[in-house]
Amino acid sequence: MGPVPDAVLEELSEELLARGGRVWRSVTSDSMAPLLRAGDRILVEPCADRIRWGDVIVFRSPAGPTVHRVLGIRRDTVPPQIIEKGDANPFAGSIALTAVSGRVCRRDREGRSLDLNHGRGRVIQLILATLSLLALGGLLAGQAVRRLLHIERPTGIATRIAGLLRALSEGVARVLGTD
Repeated sequence: MGPVPDAVLEELSEELLARGGRVWRSVTSDSMAPLLRAGDRILVEPCADRIRWGDVIVFRSPAGPTVHRVLGIRRDTVPPQIIEKGDANPFAGSIALTAVSGRVCRRDREGRSLDLNHGRGRVIQLILATLSLLALGGLLAGQAVRRLLHIERPTGIATRIAGLLRALSEGVARVLGTD
């Protein structure tokens, strides 16, 4: 018998979460750096209607399971929409609440564990969510200014602001001991 295909493992993970279980996963990209890096292990729990601003969620996307941060929840749409963004990504996206598989509740890296829902881990979540939102706001403000002034190419100011906020996120992560 050979290895179990990824699609089968993903279906089993989804089923376990739907039945109230928890699932360990490996992080495969640095889109959530500095909090989550490729190779980290994360514990995903079912969350249903308990998603909060700043939470890190796992959702189904065409590219496969994706791990991003919640920057907004629009409950006035059908179905409700989650505004999501990878902390290291420059732009945000929107997904249906029904696409959410679960919430990341713990991160293990090199033998050290961080509870993301309580205490220091939750504070780190809120700080990184705020910085991610500020970085996104800087990019959107830069786009609005370019449109207003009819500038076709980015001037780089918004990109520099986003880079500065990313560097600040890295510094905060080091100070708070997320590495």
